[in-house]
Amino acid sequence: MPLIATTLAASGLLAVVHAYLFRSEASFALGIWTVAWGLYALRFVAAMGMEAWPGAVMFVWFHQVASLMSAVFLLWGAVSHTSGKAALPRLWVLCSAVLVVWVTIALGLGVSRPIVFTPVFVFLGFSNFAIAAAYIRTPTLGRQSRVFIATVFILWGLHKLDYPLLRGLPDAALWGYALGAIFTMAAGVGLLTAYLERARESASNHRKRFETLVDSLDDVVFTLDADARYTGIFGSWVRETEGAELTFLGKSGTEIYGLQEGAIHEEMAMKAIAENRAVTYEWSRPRADETVRYSQTTVSPMRTRSDSSHQLVGISRDITELKNTQQSLERGVREKSTLLREVHHRVKNNLQIIVSLLRLQSKYFDDAATRRAFEDTMGRVASMAAVHERLYESADLTSVSFDAYLGELSQEILALHVMREEMPELRLHTDKLELDVATAIPLGLITTELISNACKHAFYGGADDRLSVRLNRQGAEIVLSVADNGPGFGQEFAPQYSGSLGMSLISALCDQLGATFEWESDNGATFRVRVPMGAKTAYAGELESPEGTYRSAAAAPEPPK
Repeated sequence: MPLIATTLAASGLLAVVHAYLFRSEASFALGIWTVAWGLYALRFVAAMGMEAWPGAVMFVWFHQVASLMSAVFLLWGAVSHTSGKAALPRLWVLCSAVLVVWVTIALGLGVSRPIVFTPVFVFLGFSNFAIAAAYIRTPTLGRQSRVFIATVFILWGLHKLDYPLLRGLPDAALWGYALGAIFTMAAGVGLLTAYLERARESASNHRKRFETLVDSLDDVVFTLDADARYTGIFGSWVRETEGAELTFLGKSGTEIYGLQEGAIHEEMAMKAIAENRAVTYEWSRPRADETVRYSQTTVSPMRTRSDSSHQLVGISRDITELKNTQQSLERGVREKSTLLREVHHRVKNNLQIIVSLLRLQSKYFDDAATRRAFEDTMGRVASMAAVHERLYESADLTSVSFDAYLGELSQEILALHVMREEMPELRLHTDKLELDVATAIPLGLITTELISNACKHAFYGGADDRLSVRLNRQGAEIVLSVADNGPGFGQEFAPQYSGSLGMSLISALCDQLGATFEWESDNGATFRVRVPMGAKTAYAGELESPEGTYRSAAAAPEPPK
């Protein structure tokens, strides 16, 4: 019993050691070996039961099955360790399963124990030989480790095979358990030695690969402690700069760069530690040749498997060329913006000159219709000039605050067409909208035509004359509505057949915007233009007069005969 207990303690200790290493290393082979040594320890628990209750068949069966299973798992771990794959020795598993069936049937039939045990011990011996062969065929392991493991498992295998020969000797069991304890510890130590040797070699290779990778970087990689002092610095720059490590290691940012520049580095490092996140910042430093070098640095907390530590890892990159390119592009954008702003300013001035010329020219005509035609053209040109004026004055040269533009335009068109002191009441209801030039100019011209049309046909000098202009965003559409409280129009009204230049312009402009044109007459006239948001529009070239797209609140009228 003491010898059995000794072997049990040895195998149990090996199971605990392997389990501890498996928890930290998470190696498949270590996990399999942990199971193997655990089953081997259970085998000796069963052996103690056999000694205490010689007639109990249950302990005999458990002893043999635990022996078979521990051998299979021990071989499985060895094959996985030497091949680098989770390889399962299927033939050995099949043989062990057959032997478990054999032990179960033989013990049930009352076959003598030597006959029951002999094939089991033969299997155990040859499984040890297979482990020895697996390590002998693995040249990546050190020669001493391979020789040691092979010798131990060959001797242990021979010890298993001597069971049939020494079964009849009374003292053989004592020597057998003693040798078993020695071989158990030697085998466990040998496997652990081989595993640690390979792990150390792998770690060394990974370290060399990491050092080669980091040393090849043009960027500077560094580590900092909790006080923002440099604990490591790597990269090709370090290798090429004499005394770089002496300059940085053990020093803080203020000690290296001075109080003003160094404070930035220390502040960012402490921020990364306090907020437990990566912090990226840019900094610059003048050189002796009066040039400025720009760098971008990222510092991140070092993280372990459980939590982040109070140390930092950082990478710093020279972005001088990128910064110079960025500054050059910004200068180019500013220059182009200035040029484009000047273009809008000149276009606005030219359009205003055209308006002035038209106004002067209109005074030479006595015919009211001719003068009204000049006024209509003046309003159209003025609406385009107002867009360019807003573009010139805005920070964004590509879009117009159309709500503000619409208010000014409405008042200007009313003042142009209503020549009396008491102006019609103007009601504006607009959402805040930013429109691109390709949409703003056609929509402004449409507004000009609709307001001009109301001034011509709806207002006759009444005190209650009223004009309502609405601009709203409704879902995926911009809706422009111009309504008056004039006499309205009859059911036979059809804009596409009116023959007027204004309605032809509205039709062409709606077609350009992909918009729909609606109208209705109820206590006055109401016209609506629905422009889809994001529609591809263009304002260039000669305006044509297609029929366009119309939709009436009432049924669409027949064309006049």
